[in-house]
Amino acid sequence: MVAYVVNQFAILDADRYKDYQKIGAPSIAQYGGRVLAAGTDVTDFEGVTFAEGPPPRVIILEFDTLEAAQRWYESDEYQAAKRIRETCAMGRVFIVDGTA
Repeated sequence: MVAYVVNQFAILDADRYKDYQKIGAPSIAQYGGRVLAAGTDVTDFEGVTFAEGPPPRVIILEFDTLEAAQRWYESDEYQAAKRIRETCAMGRVFIVDGTA
């Protein structure tokens, strides 16, 4: 069953975030993932949002299985990118199973 990794980040340093993307983006395909959506043109309907700063960037990734998504997230390649991201963005990352 497919799984989705959902990311929502407030980018605090756009130049440094580009460094994160250079390392993080190739790791997605390397572990069998696909980018389904990525951008800052987000329409909020409900819930808590980032109160200040730039609009959040939302990224939705699809993997063939929950295990594949976890392998990507825990991989050395993505963890190197994550260390960069933690210096330039704040937000949330979670994995959810797709529906059967």
